Amino acid sequence: MNEPVLLKEWLSEEARSLAESYFRIVLAAGRLTPEPGMKSDALYGDPLADALAIRGTSIVSDNAGRSVYPSYGYWRVYWPGASLELHRDREACDWTMSVAVASQSNTLPWPLEVGSGPTTTINLAPGDAVLLRGRELAHGRLTPAPGWSAWLFLHWVEDRGSYLDGRPLPAFGRGTS
Repeated sequence: MNEPVLLKEWLSEEARSLAESYFRIVLAAGRLTPEPGMKSDALYGDPLADALAIRGTSIVSDNAGRSVYPSYGYWRVYWPGASLELHRDREACDWTMSVAVASQSNTLPWPLEVGSGPTTTINLAPGDAVLLRGRELAHGRLTPAPGWSAWLFLHWVEDRGSYLDGRPLPAFGRGTS
C-alpha cells in the first residue's frame, strides 16, 4: 500500500464520544504537555491510546499485507492557528494512523495534506481515521487550524526490532520474556 487509506467511522460514535470525554478529562487534569514551538499539547504513553493501537493492529496488518506491531500512540490537541509542516515520521512509525476525535465545532475542516509536490487533501470527520506509511509519505497540515481539534496518533512497526519504545506492555508481546 503506497496511498493513504481513509477509514470512515473507525471509531463508532459511541467510541468516539468516549474518547472525547476521556480526552477532555486528561486535558482538564493538566496531563498534556505543551509542544515546544507548536500550538499544541500532547500526551504520550497513555493506556487508552495503547488499547486503541491494539484494537487497530488487525486493520493495519490487513492493509500492510503482513504482521505489524504497535509502537506507540499519543493524544494531541492543536490550538487555533496551529499548522504542521510536511514531514515524514521517525523510524518507529512504519505505519501511522491519524484519528479525528473532536473539534471546537465538532466538525474537522482542517485537512491533512499527503505527498510531496502536489499533495492529496484528506478531510476527516470525527471518528474517521487515515492510515499511511508514515516514514515514506510526507504529511502535514499546512492551513492554520480554524479552532482547536483533538487527535489520536497511533503507530506500528513491521519488525519487532529496536524501534519499539520498550515500555513493558505484555499485550504488545514485550516485557514478559
